[in-house]
Amino acid sequence: MGASVMVIRTTITLIAILTGAGVSPSFAEMIRVRSGEHTGFTRIVVDVGAPSGWELGRDGSGYILRVSGLDVTFDATDVFRRITRTRLATLALDATPGVLRFGIGCACHATATADGNGNIIVDIADGPPAAGSPFESQLTPTVPPRQDKKAAEPIRTRSYPATRDRAQDVEKTIDLAPLWRGDNLSGLASRGVPDQVHGKHRQMPDTGRTDVGGSGDAKLHMYTDPSVAEAQERLLLQLSRAAAQGLVEVAPTEPRGASAHAASDDTASAADRRPKVDAHETPEPALHVETSFDRDMPSTAAHPPVSATGAACLPDANFDLAGWGDDRPAAAQIAERRRPLVGEFDHPSTEAVLSLARLYLHLGFGAEAGAVLSAFAVETSDGSTLRDIGAVLDGGVAEAGSALPALTSCDTSAALWAVLALPQLLPGTDIDEAAVLRAFSALPVHLRRLLGPGLSDRFLSVGSEQAARAVRDAVARSPQNTTESLWIIDAQLGLALGDAGAQLEKLEDLALSNGSLSTDALILAIKSRLARGLAVPTGLIESAEALAFELQDAESGEVLQHLHILARGSANDFDGSFDAYRRWISDPPNHFQRDTALKLFAMLAGHDSEPDFLAAYFANRSELYAADPDASLRLTLAERLAASGFTEEVRKLVTADAARSEQGRRLLARAATVEFDAAAAIDKLAGLRDTASETLRAEALAMAGDHAAAARAYVSAGDAEAAGRELWRAGDFSGAAANPPEPLRAALNALHAAGFGSAGEAGLSAEPVSDSVQELALPGPLARGKALVEQSRAARSAIESMIAATSDAGSR
Repeated sequence: MGASVMVIRTTITLIAILTGAGVSPSFAEMIRVRSGEHTGFTRIVVDVGAPSGWELGRDGSGYILRVSGLDVTFDATDVFRRITRTRLATLALDATPGVLRFGIGCACHATATADGNGNIIVDIADGPPAAGSPFESQLTPTVPPRQDKKAAEPIRTRSYPATRDRAQDVEKTIDLAPLWRGDNLSGLASRGVPDQVHGKHRQMPDTGRTDVGGSGDAKLHMYTDPSVAEAQERLLLQLSRAAAQGLVEVAPTEPRGASAHAASDDTASAADRRPKVDAHETPEPALHVETSFDRDMPSTAAHPPVSATGAACLPDANFDLAGWGDDRPAAAQIAERRRPLVGEFDHPSTEAVLSLARLYLHLGFGAEAGAVLSAFAVETSDGSTLRDIGAVLDGGVAEAGSALPALTSCDTSAALWAVLALPQLLPGTDIDEAAVLRAFSALPVHLRRLLGPGLSDRFLSVGSEQAARAVRDAVARSPQNTTESLWIIDAQLGLALGDAGAQLEKLEDLALSNGSLSTDALILAIKSRLARGLAVPTGLIESAEALAFELQDAESGEVLQHLHILARGSANDFDGSFDAYRRWISDPPNHFQRDTALKLFAMLAGHDSEPDFLAAYFANRSELYAADPDASLRLTLAERLAASGFTEEVRKLVTADAARSEQGRRLLARAATVEFDAAAAIDKLAGLRDTASETLRAEALAMAGDHAAAARAYVSAGDAEAAGRELWRAGDFSGAAANPPEPLRAALNALHAAGFGSAGEAGLSAEPVSDSVQELALPGPLARGKALVEQSRAARSAIESMIAATSDAGSR
């Protein structure tokens, strides 16, 4: 416990002495900062609580708010819970008390007012500031000297002599107020201090400080106040004892690798003998101090933020495209980055290669960035990320196995590129929309114009209309001409909201123009028509074919070829579609080509003309099997073929998973009945009890001669007339008479009228006709003979009707 107390005390002493900054015992006033998002502007409210002096002004690309009062600090913890970073990119507390910094992430301006309660209202609105706005003048905060009331109070420290006898511990009061204020301490040397303390330091009379090593901004200085010097001496003693006991770890003072650069000449000057340190390298601290709480608590540095899937989130610096180039001509920047590519002994510089690739990405040249990385065989993690960014810029997706698509939920710029790197967004994907929109707004204007339509389309695909509108607004804020980009995004929004007619017409006009985004408009126009089952106009088909040939080596070339083939199919030109497909595919076809074939056959399955369907199917079915259709497409095509009686082709299509499905089993049963294989049909239908299956089972049972079972199956299917017909064929005349089909009903009624009993009597056996005639009590033999002839004629007609009805039933 004593050692722990010693380490804590030495830590406080170290901060007070070596940093030259005092810790004021007083507490600053806490001011709450609130926020709200509104149409056209973002509002920040600083709850001062009482009228107070303040001023708002420019500081570089952002703004500074300074509130009067030395002990003012701000509580801004909830600001970004209520607003996005579209307008207000950052909100930072300045080192100067009472100063708040606003980082602006858009083409916006800030204004400020104060209400009667003393609250300061800062509005960050879209567009340029008004002429002569007082808030556009530069405002640079200054650090006022702190005048804490208790600053002059001494700190009491306990120093321990070299002996470990705690009975000899003495307390000494050290006045550190002059140290906190930065005063010259040379006048304090008159205090009584042991000579050995003075002898250990080199006096610097000009500054009143002692240089204890380092140079430039890295110097640490020791003040020569005798009391301070004594405290320093005791601190070093305590740290030495703690290091010997394993409580403090002291790192080497030389940076890593310094020994390799140190001069070996004994006659060299002290400056020459110092280690050579890279100007960009931050020397490691010689002392690391932490408490047991720090040691045992999870460290954010050791455990970086992760996405919802557990993947480590890449930092914003990995996607800083805006900072990877500047406004100079592209040729000048490229030449500057190419010069240091190859260094000594013709060895390529990895950092130079990465720097050039980043510049290409800043300019929007994805393919060029990938070519540079491949030419110099850069296989670092940074290189992999740059390749993915380049693929996205060229309209593609991330490489197979890339970790980038899993980072959609990260609170960094990685979320933007993860969304764009996916082939499509699936509903339910965890996306940090605020991070995506923040990163998109920070992109250079030309990249916002390039990526805006694709990002908006992805948001709309998962129903995020508000995010899509935010993308549109970010593109609209560009000072450059962005009409075409806005047209495309507006068209996407209109199509998503059901306004297809006007938006498609606008897209098609843009697609047939020579604008920079005409290709994107063409792709969107054809996709929109295909998604709605509409025929693609001839002009768009021809444009897609021409551009597909022109851009065949680019990723967009494949997309255009895919859309050109499907567009011909939408216009019922299946011969032209399949011819174009065969000219395009590789051997074997790749995934994208197989997908095109499957969509084309699905389109063919919905074609109305039976002759055209059969002709196109049998002429191109080899392409179907090469594309390996899924069970759903197999069953759809088999339905069309079964209706036309092509049972052998049905059996070829309905295999594996398709054959195990209920629809597949019914199709195979239907094919079996067409081929008069009743047993196979009954076997395929085992266990199926839906209406279609019962009807097929009844047909198979009737084919097998089991008419009674067939009648029961028809009853289960709800077909009473068919059940009555099967009962008649089974000899159950009573059951047949209950629900007979219409021809049989008419025949039975005719027999009844002819004197053969009631139509509802079993067997339909009647009394002899002669007995019935005798009951008529006709006046003479001629009349009776005439009546018998009429009855015979009616009976014959009824029997012929029953024969015809039975024959019709047999044919069914």
